[in-house]
Amino acid sequence: MRVLAITPIHVGPEELARRQRRYDRLAPEGMSVTVVDLPIQAPTALGTDADVEASDHLVAEVIARHDGEFDYVLPDCVLDPGVEAEPASEAERVVGLLQQAMVQVAATGERYGVIVRNQAIAKEMRRRLELYSLG
Repeated sequence: MRVLAITPIHVGPEELARRQRRYDRLAPEGMSVTVVDLPIQAPTALGTDADVEASDHLVAEVIARHDGEFDYVLPDCVLDPGVEAEPASEAERVVGLLQQAMVQVAATGERYGVIVRNQAIAKEMRRRLELYSLG
Protein backbone atom coordinates (compact mmCIF):
# COMPACT_ATOMS: atom_id res chain seq x y z
CA MET A 1 0.00 0.00 0.00
CA ARG A 2 1.34 3.39 -1.02
CA VAL A 3 0.26 6.45 0.97
CA LEU A 4 0.93 10.11 0.23
CA ALA A 5 0.95 12.35 3.33
CA ILE A 6 0.78 16.08 2.62
CA THR A 7 1.80 18.73 5.16
CA PRO A 8 -0.91 21.38 5.69
CA ILE A 9 1.67 24.19 5.84
CA HIS A 10 5.15 24.79 4.51
CA VAL A 11 7.44 23.08 7.02
CA GLY A 12 10.86 23.09 5.34
CA PRO A 13 13.39 20.28 4.92
CA GLU A 14 14.17 19.53 8.58
CA GLU A 15 10.55 19.20 9.69
CA LEU A 16 9.68 17.29 6.52
CA ALA A 17 12.47 14.81 7.32
CA ARG A 18 11.21 14.48 10.91
CA ARG A 19 7.68 13.72 9.68
CA GLN A 20 9.03 11.23 7.16
CA ARG A 21 10.99 9.42 9.88
CA ARG A 22 7.86 9.30 12.05
CA TYR A 23 5.81 7.70 9.28
CA ASP A 24 8.66 5.32 8.42
CA ARG A 25 8.69 4.21 12.06
CA LEU A 26 4.91 3.91 12.40
CA ALA A 27 3.96 2.40 9.05
CA PRO A 28 3.31 -1.33 9.20
CA GLU A 29 5.09 -3.74 6.89
CA GLY A 30 3.73 -3.50 3.39
CA MET A 31 2.89 0.19 3.69
CA SER A 32 5.08 2.96 2.37
CA VAL A 33 4.34 6.58 3.25
CA THR A 34 5.77 9.46 1.27
CA VAL A 35 5.54 12.86 2.97
CA VAL A 36 5.53 15.99 0.80
CA ASP A 37 5.71 19.63 1.83
CA LEU A 38 3.64 22.50 0.52
CA PRO A 39 5.53 25.12 -1.50
CA ILE A 40 7.42 27.94 0.17
CA GLN A 41 4.61 30.44 -0.54
CA ALA A 42 2.22 28.33 1.59
CA PRO A 43 1.36 29.45 5.10
CA THR A 44 3.77 28.36 7.84
CA ALA A 45 0.96 28.25 10.42
CA LEU A 46 -2.82 28.06 10.38
CA GLY A 47 -3.42 31.25 12.31
CA THR A 48 -6.02 32.98 10.16
CA ASP A 49 -9.00 32.09 7.98
CA ALA A 50 -6.86 33.01 4.95
CA ASP A 51 -4.14 30.56 6.07
CA VAL A 52 -6.70 27.76 6.43
CA GLU A 53 -8.20 28.54 3.02
CA ALA A 54 -4.77 28.67 1.34
CA SER A 55 -3.79 25.36 2.96
CA ASP A 56 -6.97 23.70 1.71
CA HIS A 57 -6.39 24.97 -1.82
CA LEU A 58 -2.69 24.06 -1.93
CA VAL A 59 -3.24 20.56 -0.51
CA ALA A 60 -5.96 20.00 -3.15
CA GLU A 61 -3.44 21.01 -5.82
CA VAL A 62 -0.92 18.46 -4.51
CA ILE A 63 -3.63 15.77 -4.50
CA ALA A 64 -4.44 16.55 -8.14
CA ARG A 65 -0.76 16.59 -9.12
CA HIS A 66 -0.14 13.11 -7.68
CA ASP A 67 -3.38 11.57 -8.92
CA GLY A 68 -3.08 7.82 -9.36
CA GLU A 69 0.45 7.53 -7.95
CA PHE A 70 -0.72 6.39 -4.51
CA ASP A 71 -3.40 4.12 -3.09
CA TYR A 72 -4.34 6.65 -0.40
CA VAL A 73 -3.76 10.32 0.20
CA LEU A 74 -3.66 11.52 3.80
CA PRO A 75 -3.46 15.25 4.49
CA ASP A 76 -1.19 15.36 7.57
CA CYS A 77 -3.61 17.63 9.45
CA VAL A 78 -6.70 17.14 11.57
CA LEU A 79 -8.51 19.83 9.55
CA ASP A 80 -8.56 17.51 6.51
CA PRO A 81 -7.35 20.13 4.00
CA GLY A 82 -7.99 19.11 0.40
CA VAL A 83 -10.29 16.24 1.36
CA GLU A 84 -13.24 17.80 -0.43
CA ALA A 85 -11.30 17.83 -3.72
CA GLU A 86 -12.03 14.55 -5.42
CA PRO A 87 -9.09 12.87 -7.19
CA ALA A 88 -9.48 12.45 -10.93
CA SER A 89 -9.18 8.67 -10.75
CA GLU A 90 -10.87 6.14 -8.51
CA ALA A 91 -7.52 4.40 -8.01
CA GLU A 92 -6.70 6.87 -5.28
CA ARG A 93 -8.66 7.51 -2.09
CA VAL A 94 -8.35 10.67 0.00
CA VAL A 95 -8.66 9.96 3.72
CA GLY A 96 -9.16 12.69 6.32
CA LEU A 97 -7.78 12.25 9.84
CA LEU A 98 -10.64 14.24 11.36
CA GLN A 99 -13.27 12.36 9.43
CA GLN A 100 -11.87 8.95 10.33
CA ALA A 101 -11.38 9.77 14.01
CA MET A 102 -14.67 11.56 14.57
CA VAL A 103 -16.76 8.89 12.85
CA GLN A 104 -15.36 6.47 15.45
CA VAL A 105 -15.94 8.90 18.34
CA ALA A 106 -19.49 9.72 17.21
CA ALA A 107 -20.30 6.01 16.92
CA THR A 108 -19.92 5.70 20.70
CA GLY A 109 -22.98 7.89 21.17
CA GLU A 110 -21.16 9.92 23.81
CA ARG A 111 -21.09 13.70 23.78
CA TYR A 112 -17.73 15.06 22.62
CA GLY A 113 -15.85 18.30 22.25
CA VAL A 114 -12.66 19.46 20.59
CA ILE A 115 -9.92 21.77 21.90
CA VAL A 116 -8.09 23.77 19.24
CA ARG A 117 -5.27 26.31 19.05
CA ASN A 118 -7.10 29.36 17.68
CA GLN A 119 -10.34 30.76 16.23
CA ALA A 120 -9.40 30.07 12.59
CA ILE A 121 -8.84 26.39 13.38
CA ALA A 122 -12.04 26.28 15.47
CA LYS A 123 -14.05 27.73 12.61
CA GLU A 124 -12.66 25.22 10.10
CA MET A 125 -13.09 22.33 12.55
CA ARG A 126 -16.78 23.24 12.97
CA ARG A 127 -17.22 23.53 9.20
CA ARG A 128 -15.64 20.14 8.58
CA LEU A 129 -17.64 18.42 11.32
CA GLU A 130 -20.85 19.87 9.90
CA LEU A 131 -19.81 18.76 6.42
CA TYR A 132 -19.39 15.23 7.81
CA SER A 133 -22.78 15.52 9.62
CA LEU A 134 -20.93 15.29 12.95
CA GLY A 135 -21.42 18.87 14.21
